[in-house]
Amino acid sequence: MKDNFQLIDELSRLVLTPVTIRRIFLLLTRLHYSTNENYGILKEKLKDFTWNPKDGKLHIDYDYNYDPAQLDKRPAIFVGRDDIQYTKVVTGDHSGHSEDRSGEQFTKTAKTSVILRHIAKSPDESETLADLSSQFFMGITPMIRDSLQGKILEYEVIGLKSSRPFERTSQQADQHFMSDLIIGLAYNSIWMTSFESHRIKTITFKESLAEFQAS
Repeated sequence: MKDNFQLIDELSRLVLTPVTIRRIFLLLTRLHYSTNENYGILKEKLKDFTWNPKDGKLHIDYDYNYDPAQLDKRPAIFVGRDDIQYTKVVTGDHSGHSEDRSGEQFTKTAKTSVILRHIAKSPDESETLADLSSQFFMGITPMIRDSLQGKILEYEVIGLKSSRPFERTSQQADQHFMSDLIIGLAYNSIWMTSFESHRIKTITFKESLAEFQAS
């Protein structure tokens, strides 16, 4: 678990974007499944279900790399996210000026769901992995909220779908089962527009007004 905590500590330096969100949860998932010592009372039962980049028996990747033809890569966990919805924080999204009044800061609330899809050759295996993931991501809730304080608005493990077979897209597709873990996430999407005379000079994305003033 030490590497997990180190990664969580480093989250405070990350800018939350649609790309980095997926990356964060992929790395956390891989780290959790990198050793069966992280599985608690299931460590002996699931000792063969570990991930490593070379010869691990558990495949963990981005959801867009999912290939239904690669039946040998099971069990597997595919990490992705749902669409991002933006909502207003203030009228016109305006939230402040730079110290020299040469730029304006804007913000919106961005909401999405992180989706971890657990795929295995039996319903029990897929649900066991999904439950193991849910316990981990619920367990690190305080650490994620602390590390992303000021950036993250909501973090909640909100659902675990029961195991279900794939649609019959091939002769063997219905022999595999999947169970999804859903994590709700909301964060501040902040951007700064800088002006030169009456023309827009640059648009820069950072986390806060203080970061722009320090740069």
